[in-house]
Amino acid sequence: MSGKKRLLLSMLVLCLGWKSVLAGRVAATVDPQRESLDLRFDVNQTSTGTGGDVDVSPNMVYTPDGQIGFVAFTGSDVVLAFRPDTAQIVRAIAVGSHPVFLVFTPDFRSLLVVNVGSLVHEKEGEGDGISVIDVGSLSVVRTISFEKVDFGFGSNLVLTRDGQFGFLSSTGTHEVVKFRVSDGSEVGRARNLFRPAYTALSPDDGTLAVVNTLGNFTERTAETVVFLSSADLKVQTTFVAPDLSANFVFTNQVVFTSDGSKALVTNVAQLGGFDEDDLFVINVSDGKLVKKIPAGADPSRILLTPDGKKFIVVSRSSLTVLNAESLEGIFSVAPPFPSSFQSTTGVAFSPDSSLAYVSSPSDDSLFTIDLTTSAITTQTRVGDDPDEAFDEPLDVAVTPDGTRVTVLNFRSNKIDVVVESFARHAPLAVLNAETFSGFAVSNPGEQAAEVTLTFVADVGAPFVGTDAVNPVKLTLGPGEQVSRSLNEWFNLQEPAETQEDGGPSGWIFLDSDRPGIQLLFVKGDRLGNGLDALQSVGTPLREIFFSKIAHSEQFFTELDIVNPNFNTDQFDLEAFNAFGDRIGASMGNTISGRTRIKRRLDQFFPDPQENLRGWIRIRSNMGLVAALVYGTADSLAVLPGRSLNESPNPLKLYSPHFVTGNGFRARLSLSNPLEEPFFILIRGFAPAGTSLGEVPFTLEPGHSFEAEVGELFGLDAVQLRTGWIEVESSHGSVIGHLEFSGPEFTFLTAVPLEGTSRTRIAFPQVAQNDDFSTGIALLNSNDQAATVTLRILDTAGALTGERIFTLAPREQQARLLTEFVPGFGSQTGGQVQIRSSLPLVALEIFFSNELRFLASVLPE
Repeated sequence: MSGKKRLLLSMLVLCLGWKSVLAGRVAATVDPQRESLDLRFDVNQTSTGTGGDVDVSPNMVYTPDGQIGFVAFTGSDVVLAFRPDTAQIVRAIAVGSHPVFLVFTPDFRSLLVVNVGSLVHEKEGEGDGISVIDVGSLSVVRTISFEKVDFGFGSNLVLTRDGQFGFLSSTGTHEVVKFRVSDGSEVGRARNLFRPAYTALSPDDGTLAVVNTLGNFTERTAETVVFLSSADLKVQTTFVAPDLSANFVFTNQVVFTSDGSKALVTNVAQLGGFDEDDLFVINVSDGKLVKKIPAGADPSRILLTPDGKKFIVVSRSSLTVLNAESLEGIFSVAPPFPSSFQSTTGVAFSPDSSLAYVSSPSDDSLFTIDLTTSAITTQTRVGDDPDEAFDEPLDVAVTPDGTRVTVLNFRSNKIDVVVESFARHAPLAVLNAETFSGFAVSNPGEQAAEVTLTFVADVGAPFVGTDAVNPVKLTLGPGEQVSRSLNEWFNLQEPAETQEDGGPSGWIFLDSDRPGIQLLFVKGDRLGNGLDALQSVGTPLREIFFSKIAHSEQFFTELDIVNPNFNTDQFDLEAFNAFGDRIGASMGNTISGRTRIKRRLDQFFPDPQENLRGWIRIRSNMGLVAALVYGTADSLAVLPGRSLNESPNPLKLYSPHFVTGNGFRARLSLSNPLEEPFFILIRGFAPAGTSLGEVPFTLEPGHSFEAEVGELFGLDAVQLRTGWIEVESSHGSVIGHLEFSGPEFTFLTAVPLEGTSRTRIAFPQVAQNDDFSTGIALLNSNDQAATVTLRILDTAGALTGERIFTLAPREQQARLLTEFVPGFGSQTGGQVQIRSSLPLVALEIFFSNELRFLASVLPE
């Protein structure tokens, strides 16, 4: 590659914004081996599925302040106390035989540990009991023992809300034991049950539900759930499964609705099969079946979200979400192939109940599921890295503040601590003989950041090629920037000269441990013509708007749409003309997880009208990332998709710069996508803030408005004029952009109107030399003067230029970097950082000095 082309590729990029979505990365691992502790979760180390063995995971619990977590190593008779923030082991506490279930007393002063004893008892009750750990001293202070009990792996301990009494099933003796927590004394037993396992207390503590797991087919005995009075353990009602195909096992759970009137129990009639099983809804007062709800293959766990609004049912094939009040299904989510769940799959929730964290034991993964949209938003690999051994993640827990998710790796006997990370998505990446993609990664912060870049092919999997390196991991120091072409980033082979459309294509996924990392991206031809920058996206949008349609003999419009989630989504695409008439619709499009769709407008809408003006709307169920590319054979512009759900939705939008006259054109486009009219007032200003005029009008529902800025304000078409624009609407929610172009569209770029001003701004690109120039436009839309500091950094983060100046009220300054900082020399790569005493609206424009292209950069 020539030096000039490499220079071009290294600088043609656009910054992304500061928004991020929750991803996840393993920050630390609790590893007993580091402390020379040989601890095991399993009691026999039998592989999953061998000899009918089911791997039963102990649970993890946290103190209210989240400082200490506890987990039982069942195979080693130890409860481990650890710090989730540092992954340090605090203490290994010896308890009874085979500890498996942990529960705090309501005051969190004591931790009760259920020890299920030996797998084979020489006498009844050997090793069974409850170890009581004092949380303050992290030591066992006493043991609660019972005569003739035989706990099982389904024996969960439940306590009354006041912590006075506990209930625990003795599966082997067909009983449930009630005891006094303060002294461990036995209060009574419910007898004549049938291998009872899971138990649950009603919200008022009055009723105890018990799942009986022994139904005798030969004697025609169906499975049952017994409802006992918690006071005297007498049977109140009994639910009898409707047919003998029903099957309750020790992993099946029962839960009550919030009013206690109904109970839900999972059923695995098709145990080990692929057919869908049912969830039974039971009327507690009479034990009658209310209804069956499809719940996937081998459903087991039922959980209530922290806000009490949703029930989550886990099966081997899916996760089903129910409305907790109506008990109607909201949605069901299947893990992406080859991932799968199983009967002891772990689930935990964010404190606000918006997210579920679900383990996938089959492929050592942790998934994040958005409980509002049903999107599987992230997949975090846990266990060893690279993945060489079977770790089998099972139980999952979240610290009370929601900042850390811990994952119990059952086979490797370790606990991974997963923390928040921040993702960005650039919806197009291409490499062929005519077209290239170049992008840069920049760290505007004051701390080093770990960054992972993945080139995802159109089909949804990471791109694989000869000698390709994918993903790419790097550490960026404060102020550091790295810019490369797509093939340089991932060590891709240069395309053949005849390879126009057959080269690698897809999208870029960036993941970092710190917010604010910027991804800069561009698409263009290899000659430096037809080129513009693209803003990457943090949060996928369920409704996306574009304020541009270009379709004629001269112009084309292309949509690049990415589903960054890990499950399939559907979207509707509609196009409207300038009068609000729908002139094209493509409904019910399916887009698989992690895939990209690239189509021209005439591929979505057969025979679209010529010479269109208007706008486009995309609606999806889970949220997508999209960009619109339009232009001519020799020039192109890129617009990011916009949302109307910003909070607050600004009433005033700005273009901090325009240039018109002497062959330059600036064209303003506005669209009203709502069903109510907007009163619009467009104001034009000279750089010093003096008025160029104002244009009031009403923008009807669905209508669009386009006008040349020079004509709008009566400016001389010969004289070169610059300034800025303010668009005020009566309700907000208008969308629009300003298009810059040259004579005969020799260059073209589009800048979305900006409604957000900032005191801290970073433009992660500098290109100032004999071939390229970079300009910055700064607008102070306030009524007071602003003190501004502009700093230029090189690729290593070193300061190469600085200026402190004042922006008067309503003043705009648009200058080259060499004008802002006199004496600033040649530099390719780096970033511009701006700090202001008042919020500013800003824009960066970089271009070839021959004006073969012009690209715009807006901070988000």
